[in-house]
Amino acid sequence: MTDYEFDLVRGFYQRIPDDRRQPVLPALDLEALSPFVRALVTIDGSVTRYLETYAWEPIKVVVVEHGEQTGDDGSRILRRVVAMRGLRSSLRYAAAVTEMPLALMPEEFRPLLADAARGVGQVINQLQLDTHRRIRSLRRERCEHRASLLALPAEAPVLVREYEIKRDQRAFAFIREVFPEERLTELGRRVPGAAP
Repeated sequence: MTDYEFDLVRGFYQRIPDDRRQPVLPALDLEALSPFVRALVTIDGSVTRYLETYAWEPIKVVVVEHGEQTGDDGSRILRRVVAMRGLRSSLRYAAAVTEMPLALMPEEFRPLLADAARGVGQVINQLQLDTHRRIRSLRRERCEHRASLLALPAEAPVLVREYEIKRDQRAFAFIREVFPEERLTELGRRVPGAAP
C-alpha cells in the first residue's frame, strides 16, 4: 500500500514509491476505501455539490480566513481557508485551503468569493468557467493543526488531496482539501442505498 499522485501520461493514479513518501500513518490504498470516500477524494468537480447530494443536506461553507498575502515567490495571492459543515447535522465534512495568485485570478471571481460563503467549485459553476482540475497528490496524514477545522482529535487520520485548477492552460488556484476519513467512511455506511 502507498499514497498516490496523478500520472498525466497514463491519466490515472499511480502509487508514490515508498522512498518518496512521508511515513506518518499507514499508506493510502484507494482500493481499500469505501466507494463513497474513494469517489470523494478523486472527483473532478464540486466537492460541495457531491457532499450535498450524497448526504442529502445543504453544506455551509464556513470561511475561516480570507485575505491577500504575499506568496513564497513574492507575488500577491488570495488565501482562503474554509470548513464545509452540514447545515442540519452540523457534521464537518471537509476543510480546504485555497491559494490563488491575484494576477491569474479571473476578474469576475474575486467578488463572488468575498461576498458569499461558497466553495471555489460553486463559483466556477456559477460563472460557467471552462476549467479543469489536475489532482497532484492523495495521501493520509494525521489531522494535527487542522483539528479545530474538522472537530477532530489531532491524531485522527485524514485524507489530503492537493490539486490545481486551470483555465486557458494556466493554474489559477491551488487547493488542499482535508477529509475526516473515519467520519466519511461511517457516512458512506449510514446513507440508505450506499455501499459500505
